[in-house]
Amino acid sequence: MRYAMLARLAGALLAAASIGGSAPTVTMADGESSGSIRIEQSGVSHLPGAPTPTPTRQRVSLPPIYGGTASKTVSKGTWTPITYFPCYLAPPPQSYPGAELVGYDNDVENCPIDDRVYQTGLKFDLTPLDKYSHVIITSAYLKYGESVIAQRLGNGRKPGGAGFTSCGSAIGVPTNTDWMSGSFRGLIPNDDAPDDGNSGPGQWNVTTLAERWWVYGESENTGLVIRGDNESFPENDAACVSYVNGFKLDLDITIVP
Repeated sequence: MRYAMLARLAGALLAAASIGGSAPTVTMADGESSGSIRIEQSGVSHLPGAPTPTPTRQRVSLPPIYGGTASKTVSKGTWTPITYFPCYLAPPPQSYPGAELVGYDNDVENCPIDDRVYQTGLKFDLTPLDKYSHVIITSAYLKYGESVIAQRLGNGRKPGGAGFTSCGSAIGVPTNTDWMSGSFRGLIPNDDAPDDGNSGPGQWNVTTLAERWWVYGESENTGLVIRGDNESFPENDAACVSYVNGFKLDLDITIVP
């Protein structure tokens, strides 16, 4: 509007000069008063003097869109020892609805000598945040429940005291998305996830990773891996296996209008 007004003023001045008369008074039409000019400030349109829109904070919980157990078994034959140590027998799956496995089980006592490693892979989709005009992720936590179902020391005996509290002692970032194909077999290749502190089994701070997914999109989102601390298939009878379930990604976000 201001440009049209100035153009008319310049035209009037030139016309007055060409006929030697005085410049006429220019008046603004209805709706062109200076108080109606809209100003862009920080990407938000509002009238001068109006309060600046205030960002709001919100908690968003997202379930995984994909999850599954990846495993690898190394068979080393059979052996029946003189001293009996019980084999690991997993509880029926219905005891833990929607559960996946994580940890390791090196069975060498009175069982087939099969070493097993379990990982849980998860994929989260951040597109539900697209409904907001502008979002900043201030924190992100991967949360889940865990139940230890097998625990043995290297000699096959149970640990003392309260025993193991968790068998998913680390999280990683898959190096690609192949693990989500139906034909994938074996353990998920992964690198250590970024360490954002204040983390532990069942509650991992993955803020840096979630920000990367949000900023760079699907090409950077290869998911997450919950893994144990022993994936080397050693020659012992150690075990730590857990059921994990109830997965969610808790996001604290700031919404800018």
